[in-house]
Amino acid sequence: MRGLEATYRICAIRITCSFRTILDEAALVIAGQIPLGELIRERKDIHDATHDREAAHTVAELKVAARRSSLENWQASVLGQVDFYLTQALSGHGCFRSYLKRFGHETEDWCPECGTGIVEDAQHVLFECHRFGYERQELEATAGARISAETLVPLMLAEPRVWEAAAVFACSVMRTLRSLERSCTSCQKFQAQQRKPVVKMIIRKAEEPFATLCADFVGPLPRSKKENTMLLAFHDTFTKWVELVPDTQPLRSSETICV
Repeated sequence: MRGLEATYRICAIRITCSFRTILDEAALVIAGQIPLGELIRERKDIHDATHDREAAHTVAELKVAARRSSLENWQASVLGQVDFYLTQALSGHGCFRSYLKRFGHETEDWCPECGTGIVEDAQHVLFECHRFGYERQELEATAGARISAETLVPLMLAEPRVWEAAAVFACSVMRTLRSLERSCTSCQKFQAQQRKPVVKMIIRKAEEPFATLCADFVGPLPRSKKENTMLLAFHDTFTKWVELVPDTQPLRSSETICV
């Protein structure tokens, strides 16, 4: 179950384009995926119903009813698509100084525009910071109401046009924060290095014939008279000798070579 949950979590992260630090529940809700616990309950209900002799429904009808119930609980209200920027805004995991400070990418967590003592987190940036007042007014004009942490998601779920406006608002805000992070001297100085250091390339020298052999497949090629479409190529790095072996099933041959 634990390995399956990890795979399910990776799928949700890929769908939402979110950071790996996001909570499992938040990733599943944003992605619109049915939690594994709900799927297990669904299968259990189907199993119990099929073994109930008094049940008048067929197995197919029970599966359709159970899946419809699960989808109504988790996906019926999703009106639009999520992307990299909207996921950051909804989850709070993004280019916010309070979030970056947790991982050593920032030395301070206060908002540079609003002053010391005001933490720059998702709630402050999206609903309070005056840097994005114009973008916030455009979103509120589309929604027809003032947005807050309590009203943003309900307004997005009420109308598709509000969802699209919120996505545009999140994209503008997160891109601005990202550009500020890249231009910040302290951020560039203290952030963790993501790239591996450059090292010299290793030159392998063959001391004698057939000490080092290289093998690889070439193809697919036009089918021959003997139904061969691949060539298994062997190369001796010392003598430069090449041997070519025709093959029809490269996968089976590659497995044999690895063994």
